[in-house]
Amino acid sequence: MKAVGLFGQKYVNVEKREYELGPVGPNEALVEVKASGVCGTDLNFMRDSTDGFHPMGHELSGVVLEAGECVKNVKVGDTVVVEDVAACGCCRDCQEGNISLCRNLIDGEGRPGMATYYKVDAHCLVPFEGLSFEAASLTEPLAVGVTATQESDIPFGGSVLVFGHGPIGLFAARCAKLRGAGSVSVVGMGRDNAFGAKRFETAERLGANHLFDGGPAGVADAVRKGFPNGVDRVIVTAPPVVVPDAINCCRFGGRVSVLGLSFGGREVVPLNVNQIVFNKIDVKGVIAEPAMHFRQAIDLLKTKQVDPDLFLTDFVTFDDFSAKIRDVLEMKTPSIKVCLRPRV
Repeated sequence: MKAVGLFGQKYVNVEKREYELGPVGPNEALVEVKASGVCGTDLNFMRDSTDGFHPMGHELSGVVLEAGECVKNVKVGDTVVVEDVAACGCCRDCQEGNISLCRNLIDGEGRPGMATYYKVDAHCLVPFEGLSFEAASLTEPLAVGVTATQESDIPFGGSVLVFGHGPIGLFAARCAKLRGAGSVSVVGMGRDNAFGAKRFETAERLGANHLFDGGPAGVADAVRKGFPNGVDRVIVTAPPVVVPDAINCCRFGGRVSVLGLSFGGREVVPLNVNQIVFNKIDVKGVIAEPAMHFRQAIDLLKTKQVDPDLFLTDFVTFDDFSAKIRDVLEMKTPSIKVCLRPRV
């Protein structure tokens, strides 16, 4: 069977390609994609990558069209979201209960999720009901926010500062509130333009107590005015360049959780290691691989403890995809989450 999907590289050079999926194996399923979210990683590739075309999309929902003979967890007709990377369940770490350390991951094998059809190992499929396909496509990024806050070990009633007001930062801020943080602050950029203002407004609607506009001089001084001893936990969803500022905002014995990425050399930043050591700051790398919180994320979306309507701002098809992405990258439109509805 053939599918049509999107592949992209710098600068918003996006190709719509037809490719062969091959037969569905005994442990696989074929999904008709109904909605696929645009991730920050996709935006990075389309803005910066010069090392060839990347398959676009891993935040997808759809309907099972075919299931292999050994598949037990889903059946034809089920509505599902797709884990971009699932734990194998068979390696030593999985069998010893350390699922988050699985390195024998199951994924889509380089197939784009921004496509008409998606073939994948059925281990990656999570059934859902009671959500639109568009809302369900938020499951993966919300699960990243759940992971970020869990790994941060937020003290009940404690203070949390989130760097970044993109979808992941906003999800992390909301999840921090739901986990019992007494104060949640969000650092973003561009409060004086429509793009940034939309995100700051959404952060406020999600329960953020304090908002900081992180200009070129950084925000540590402003944060320390409100939190003289620093905050208990800092979550970095923005590019790595803000990590030194994040450490400056953290209290003695606090934790900085880093999941913001960049490429092309911008992932290398100078750090004052003495500051980390003498202040006993725990700097923790966080990545939501394997995916572990999809069911929890679905429940949060269904109950509107995380309201999908606050995130879904733009809907596109293959035809207007590139134009919308350029607008987002150039901050010409006040977008939060762009969602593709695949149509050939």
